[in-house]
Amino acid sequence: MASSPPLTPTTSQVNFADLQSPPPTPAADPQAQLRRDVERKLLETCHLLFEMEVTAGNVMPGREDAMVEIVDQLIARYAELSGMSSQMTDQVLGEALVEIDATRNPHFVTRKYLNAALGTNQFHNAKYQAISSYHDMLSSALCDAFPDMADVLAPLRPPSNDAATADVKPEQTGEDVKMEGGST
Repeated sequence: MASSPPLTPTTSQVNFADLQSPPPTPAADPQAQLRRDVERKLLETCHLLFEMEVTAGNVMPGREDAMVEIVDQLIARYAELSGMSSQMTDQVLGEALVEIDATRNPHFVTRKYLNAALGTNQFHNAKYQAISSYHDMLSSALCDAFPDMADVLAPLRPPSNDAATADVKPEQTGEDVKMEGGST
């Protein structure tokens, strides 16, 4: 049985220049540069882990020591990340790490929580509107049913729309209205 070629390039063939962060500007936040460096190191580490998985499943004659090389590189990356962690002031929410461990994208989880919050907000807003509407109808009905208690029930009555309806013009029926002494 012929051995198949490796599925991924080796670390020496990967161009990590694509992962390099741009040079820092003088006024740049040092934490922002550190975040970019950590991200670059994490990407390199993820690539090494993937390369380790492929190498473990495709051992080629003469490359038995490839796993040892990859493990040494991983240890070096982990040491670099550990050194960077003492300089970081940013924190990652624990739930985000749990979601990543469960192979779920934290952005989707955030969207799910925002949609749930929006739905709950809309539900409670609808309840508030329904209760307000019921209160207004009930207080109007009480004032109409008990006119002798109008002074006691007046604070319960919703503001009237009489002022708003006074400014409303009557609907045009399409008929011309003749004014006295004038034309249409």
